[in-house]
Amino acid sequence: MATAVCAFSPAVVGQGKPPAVARRPLAETLPEAARIEYQGGKILFDDGDYATALQKFKSAYAKQTDARLLYNIAACEKNLRHYTKASRLFHQYLLDGRDLITPQDRRETEELLKVIDALTTPVTITVSEEGARITLDDEPIGTSPIVGTTVLDIGQRKLRVEKDGFRTIAKVVQIDPGTNLDFKLEKQRGGLDLTTQAGATVTLDGKPVGTGPVIKADDLPIGGHALRIEAPRMRPYQGEVVLEDDKTRTLKIELESDPEQFAEIRVAVGCTSQAALTPDKGLAVYLDGSEESTSSLGARNRVEKGEEATAYVPFSVTPGSHTVRVRIPSCEPLETTVVATSASPGVVSGALPPLHPFFNGSPAGSPNRWRVGAGFSYSVVHFGDFQYFFPGTTLRSTSANLALAGPVISGGTQSRWFLTLLEARLLRGSSTGTQEGVTNSVIGPVSQAGSFTTWDLGVRFGPRFPLYVASLSLGGEGALGGFTASPEGASSNTAFMIRGAAWASLDAQPLCDFTFGVGPHVGFRVISSSSSTGSGNGQTSSDFGVFAIAAWVPNTLCDRKRNGEFRLQSSSGAGTAAASPPSPQGGR
Repeated sequence: MATAVCAFSPAVVGQGKPPAVARRPLAETLPEAARIEYQGGKILFDDGDYATALQKFKSAYAKQTDARLLYNIAACEKNLRHYTKASRLFHQYLLDGRDLITPQDRRETEELLKVIDALTTPVTITVSEEGARITLDDEPIGTSPIVGTTVLDIGQRKLRVEKDGFRTIAKVVQIDPGTNLDFKLEKQRGGLDLTTQAGATVTLDGKPVGTGPVIKADDLPIGGHALRIEAPRMRPYQGEVVLEDDKTRTLKIELESDPEQFAEIRVAVGCTSQAALTPDKGLAVYLDGSEESTSSLGARNRVEKGEEATAYVPFSVTPGSHTVRVRIPSCEPLETTVVATSASPGVVSGALPPLHPFFNGSPAGSPNRWRVGAGFSYSVVHFGDFQYFFPGTTLRSTSANLALAGPVISGGTQSRWFLTLLEARLLRGSSTGTQEGVTNSVIGPVSQAGSFTTWDLGVRFGPRFPLYVASLSLGGEGALGGFTASPEGASSNTAFMIRGAAWASLDAQPLCDFTFGVGPHVGFRVISSSSSTGSGNGQTSSDFGVFAIAAWVPNTLCDRKRNGEFRLQSSSGAGTAAASPPSPQGGR
């Protein structure tokens, strides 16, 4: 095309037929305000002032969105060598102006696009940090991460990548087909060279950076920081220091002596133990009802068994009485009152109770993982076809319901959610005279006396559900043992036995270290063949019964809680006072 700002007069195109009525020229269709801007743009374009002409055409398009104006805007971008923008605008012109432009206009524009698109290329831009602002030739193109590729003009381009807290990258890059841009941002860092009181503790934004008289720190974030310097018997210094990128700030600060206005609270508190914790281990101290934790003066250590251990964490306060609330993750908070003076620090010591009192520290919720118990077991064993059970008879199809009872002992592990026990049982029973439980299918009850003994050793296991002072358990059991039948007037005979069962137990544990449980079990017994206890293929019997077991289950956490070990104690020059013992919910 000869010129980019000619006034188009495309006709309405429909179904490929020649237009019936030609549209009016662009200048005649624009309202007066848009027409003035449009005509001014044409003059500027003809004079070669493409940047100002671009603004005029954009202003006209804002007042009247006629797609033909997009061509003029695109032509200005092309002459300014903004080929990517020009391509996008020409494509929009073809789409939005499909009913306004002639076939010839479309063909010429498409030919022009082929030339312009060859001057652009897709580029992949990668930045090491998310949220970085990326500009090209002083115009924003996006924020990292940029997904996919970005179409850019071929040639040298001025590129800038910046993000708060990081050093800005600004350079000229060569854009060619196949170019990929990869930028790694570096954090802005500054230094601090501080001279102050010997032995003073220096913190920056609440974090310790060293002890006086000289503090040197090189790798610090830039910007404003809260600087605090504290030393015994001195007035604390609180101020702001501003650090600049790649520069070291030099300061000399002398503390003023002010013993009458300085007091100290020393906190030596642990979570479920007396071992004192520090702020970096989760300790947070709130003074006098404040919603924000108080900055510490560091931590003081002592040598214990040849190793260093935390003695206490000091906090600077004004002299007088203070309410101290201590919080540590995984434990419930407690508070107490302590008096601190300039001559005598206030001391808060003790241990916080475990979090979630329904489980932690409850009799059923925090066992020490092992238990020993003893009790009683009762079983009814049914044999549906116990042949030759009574010597001297030739009865077939004899059934037997044997009631067996005896002691049981157990030992193993018991955690909050699971138990595994090794159990031994010794059960005895007898059949004397005619018993309803021993019956022949032909003649009815059989009159015969005899005693029976079974013993086994097995494993009982299953999940456990603690209920504060009780627990519900259920699971499976497997055991190996023997079964002895001793009919009256005949010799005893012993057979090998396998026993399996499902069981449930409800254990009451009002005390920390003892529990008593009862429950049912139902299962089976497989007894090997013998002349007195089974047919040639052995016998399988059903087994149903109940058991009751008392057990010793050590529970150190529960014992300590009931002994009142989880509390805060305060002491000062005025004497020692204990904080109120915690309630089960960890209240004050």
